[in-house]
Amino acid sequence: MSKNLKGYREVEFPEDTGSGKKRGKNEEVRRERSSKEQRNQDRKDAKKQIVKDVVILALFLIAAFTAVILINRYHPKKQESEPAGDPGASSLSESPEETEADSSSENSETVSVSDPEPETEPQTAPPTEAPTETATVPPESVAPTVAPTVAPSTASTGEEPKMYPYRALQPGLAIPVQGGITMPSWITQDLLRPGADSRPGTQIGTIKHVVVHYVGNVGSSAKDNRDYFEGNVDGRRVSSHFIVGMYGEIIQCIPLNEVAYAQGISQKYVDQGMVNHNYDSISIENCHPYSNGQFTSETYWALVKLTAWLLEQYGLGPDSLLRHYDATTNTQVGVHGKGCPLYFVEHPEAWEQFKATVGRFMEENPNLQ
Repeated sequence: MSKNLKGYREVEFPEDTGSGKKRGKNEEVRRERSSKEQRNQDRKDAKKQIVKDVVILALFLIAAFTAVILINRYHPKKQESEPAGDPGASSLSESPEETEADSSSENSETVSVSDPEPETEPQTAPPTEAPTETATVPPESVAPTVAPTVAPSTASTGEEPKMYPYRALQPGLAIPVQGGITMPSWITQDLLRPGADSRPGTQIGTIKHVVVHYVGNVGSSAKDNRDYFEGNVDGRRVSSHFIVGMYGEIIQCIPLNEVAYAQGISQKYVDQGMVNHNYDSISIENCHPYSNGQFTSETYWALVKLTAWLLEQYGLGPDSLLRHYDATTNTQVGVHGKGCPLYFVEHPEAWEQFKATVGRFMEENPNLQ
């Protein structure tokens, strides 16, 4: 064999370059495809992460916003100077069954709303003469004619409410006569429309009392209740001179020289000797966040300041303060007043503490403006 192959030269077969290139190209395609799939997957992962971050941020913002709303609405601020027993620190609220109709009943004339108010006007509140510019002293204070209508502390002894001596005010600030009182800047005037059912413009008589109420409509604001008075068109007269809100804001709805319809009684009880205090008192409604009727600390202290200022203007003292309950109670004719303001009616000791607080406030802040 070797001899036969002797003359042949060894032949080298060339490499199969075609198949090698093909394999290299396939590998490159696979790498590129893998790289492209990896980039797509990275983009998907990035998008998922962005969506996740946005959702988490949105949930956090919603939670924070909700917390701020709840804190602003229900925060119970404490006042270190608040005397023990003052119901200012905790808040209040009513049952879910409360309706706007309940609110109207709390503000309406008690005992009977069927008898029109103007019928009592000639008997209880003859129009007073307009004050002159030189008037510097208040009208003579006349004690209530019906003892049971005063607060429990005076009713139990049979004594008439004490009329505190008039303190001279700074010239030009306020004149303690009907229609001549200058309103301080911390009271917002948002008077009801003249001629409305709740503001017929009836002139008020000599002021002997300041009457405290609660609105009875849980969580409603001072503006809500003012607008309710304004929108009342069913013929019933429902109003108040002032409304104190849950954050201490004070709105005036009726001028001080006009009657507000907040604690009226029917004519038949007037005929029996009861006094319709719509015609001789200034009324104050108070907002509250819970059903027990207790005021917030802001409402409580705004009410103290407002009542002290009003008593000062009319030369009266804390014993001239009445609850709506007191203003509509007369056991001699078998009439028991409305449970308003609820917390002060159910906690008479808190009412006495409130009056004492008003007295101290007056002593510490003479000539308040």
